[in-house]
Amino acid sequence: AFPEVWRTTVEELSEAFVIHPFGGSLPERPAPNEYLGVRPADVDRFRFARQRWPKERVLALVTATFRHKRDHNV
Repeated sequence: AFPEVWRTTVEELSEAFVIHPFGGSLPERPAPNEYLGVRPADVDRFRFARQRWPKERVLALVTATFRHKRDHNV
């Protein structure tokens, strides 16, 4: 179940995007600014998940880290 206090906070942040990682507690109906992030390791689990989100609300959740600021400038 998605905590009710979070639902209020998400709706108040209408100017921000909220990305929920796949596998955690998710709201049943996403707000207009909510998206679902799926990591590469979770793609197969996502494909067969019971809970469905609209496809236009699903994003690739790929994390990248950089040693230095200059490493970011590829």
